[in-house]
Amino acid sequence: MTKRKTTVFNGLGFPVVLVNASVAKTPYGETLDVDFNRLQDLVFEALIRKPARFAGAEVKFIRLFMEMTQNVFADFLGVERSAVAKWEGKDLKATGMTPATEGLARIQMARHIKHSLDKEFPYIEPAMRKTAVGNPLELAL
Repeated sequence: MTKRKTTVFNGLGFPVVLVNASVAKTPYGETLDVDFNRLQDLVFEALIRKPARFAGAEVKFIRLFMEMTQNVFADFLGVERSAVAKWEGKDLKATGMTPATEGLARIQMARHIKHSLDKEFPYIEPAMRKTAVGNPLELAL
């Protein structure tokens, strides 16, 4: 039996509020009944538009989603590898990344998924209610 509920998912390294997520009952309890590859795609797209600054865990998710090492990601953004390690070490706190570098990261993320920054993501925008660093992303599924 499947039902829908709002739940916090921490499986990406930072909290994401899943609104109206499908939850299946199993003999071992409840489990999310979602396409996790699609969830990662939605979170990546939501991070492009997130109005707040990136947290360290989000930077690590972005880098891994783009299948880059710290060295490659650093080159990609024109910084030293140690800067990437420092950002990622901030975990759920703001990275301290310069606005210019964060803007470049968002542009490169948009290019990565072959969307322009002007393209709307209507299934994500209304769901992004909690956007301050330390607050989870919220996605309507």
